[in-house]
Amino acid sequence: MSIGADAAAGQLLIAKLPQSYQSCNLPSEDPEDPDRSPGMSRDNSKAFMHDGSMVNEFWYAWDGSVELMVDTFYPLLSCFWPGEEEAVVRRRIAQTPVLKYNPTWLVCVLALAIMMIPGHMFHSLLGNGEKLRSDELDVETAARVGWVYTYSGSFLMFAAFFAVKLMMDSTFLQDWNGQVVADMMAFAIVILYVAGDAHLLFQMRRKNTIMTHACVISRVTFGLAFFLVLVQSLFHTCGFWHYVWSWHICWDQIVFKNLVIACIFCVFMSISAIGYYPLLEIDYKEEPVNPPPPWGLWFSGFLSALGPLCVTIVIGISGFMGHFGDRPLILMSAPFIIIVTVTLLRVAVYGFAWERIWATLVALGPLLLVTGSFSIAGPKLWSLLSGSNPHAPNY
Repeated sequence: MSIGADAAAGQLLIAKLPQSYQSCNLPSEDPEDPDRSPGMSRDNSKAFMHDGSMVNEFWYAWDGSVELMVDTFYPLLSCFWPGEEEAVVRRRIAQTPVLKYNPTWLVCVLALAIMMIPGHMFHSLLGNGEKLRSDELDVETAARVGWVYTYSGSFLMFAAFFAVKLMMDSTFLQDWNGQVVADMMAFAIVILYVAGDAHLLFQMRRKNTIMTHACVISRVTFGLAFFLVLVQSLFHTCGFWHYVWSWHICWDQIVFKNLVIACIFCVFMSISAIGYYPLLEIDYKEEPVNPPPPWGLWFSGFLSALGPLCVTIVIGISGFMGHFGDRPLILMSAPFIIIVTVTLLRVAVYGFAWERIWATLVALGPLLLVTGSFSIAGPKLWSLLSGSNPHAPNY
């Protein structure tokens, strides 16, 4: 690449940071993807390791991570620039020296960029690594680049970790082991979360308002579900095998390091609402568009809607077989009673429609999966999330 081309690419990178994805306002007839990394053409945008494009991918992820950090801090810092337009305030936040050159800020941006790279690669394989439509909205671009890619990438890393952990466990598929069950549950959750992100991008491409909103709600309810389980688990730290509810928290049974990690994870999941929530304000008005690949849409849709239900049913069958000890029947039945009741109420209010039922299952899937498994299997399944001692007796 010539010196002039290097300079042009550098200027584009610098200009990209403070624009807060305003480049998406380019005319729709422009053939270039506005959020593609500099120097990366449409034909080789997926060849991340070809001709130094991995460097471009890193800077793409860095810029997206800066935007994510700005999204997070904007509600807190916007009051310092009253009367300014949002784009101007966001630019000021990104360029504020106390943040821009702060080691903590740089470490956070670097960590988010590392998470975003595998997420972007994964969604590129599904055809969602670039602009979803020629008329993609700014809010869609910000959510896709800054939040969907980052959270998908982090969960793909979790999936790799738990897959290796399961393969290294010599008792896998040999004896019933509580730790293996917990690892399998964690692996299922991370796979279903990534599938939900893919389903969200496919529905955004389709401009389907109902399903897009359902997918967004499912992203938010994941964070809510983990927070609820964290609180419930803390009040199950006392008693034999941590099965006893108590208003007293046994802090001596809690490993502080595990509790800190659990709290950081729950905060990480909860703040995703900042990036996903603006998508609930979108109304596509059911405008006709070119649909995404049917296999990707339906496979991710199946995992998003029925995946949590299937996993919960498997956990429920295991519970009825006594693998989780003597659990109250009402607790093991509650998740299924609740999901059926909510679905029937939805039908009673809005009338019967398969799409609405599907949207209900997608939106409530995370709550069913996380809190339902807690209700069926007991708090020991989520002992690590509460910070309690993970070396308690097996089931």
